[in-house]
Amino acid sequence: MNTNRDALHGTDLPEPLLPIYQHPRDLRLLVWQGSAPQTLSVLRETTQHYGAWRVTFRIIGESHWISAQHADSAPLQEVLACVALPLPAAAYQHAFGALRGRQVYLAQGAYQIAVRFAVTRQPSRFPKGGLGLAFPPIFGQTPFTHIGWQVSGAGDHLMWQTQHLYPQPEGLIVVSSLSRLHLAKQPIWATT
Repeated sequence: MNTNRDALHGTDLPEPLLPIYQHPRDLRLLVWQGSAPQTLSVLRETTQHYGAWRVTFRIIGESHWISAQHADSAPLQEVLACVALPLPAAAYQHAFGALRGRQVYLAQGAYQIAVRFAVTRQPSRFPKGGLGLAFPPIFGQTPFTHIGWQVSGAGDHLMWQTQHLYPQPEGLIVVSSLSRLHLAKQPIWATT
């Protein structure tokens, strides 16, 4: 991965990034197993392989989309974004709305995710490694999306963490997610 300042700030993209105002209350967490959404614009992506697993990490605007596929099974899709997508009936959807209950947790099959919100007046330090993208400043602060991942020491779990910085007039809202995928457990996604 290219980690120079130009790549971090998006000058390696085919078109320059424009400032855009997004509020985390418009975020939705969408998780399902099946086809990829056709309406999401990918700004940066990388694919990693872990045995029979193929995992693709993507930055889509100030949000993320991750796909995890085992061999020939249908991929698990995780999207945290300010979008509504047509989804299968078995999909999990959580709209954050007014940011009440500032945390959500989901565990199904071999997959788990926790999402949390924090309001701060201090900008966060940008994480190193993984996949990251800074956006043009708004309200005097830099929106930022970062995805980092690692396999557990025993090699049986893949974990990825995302951090999204949303500048607001009242301060900075940090949205973090932590996902975990058991690489030896099936099914990937079990509906309840």
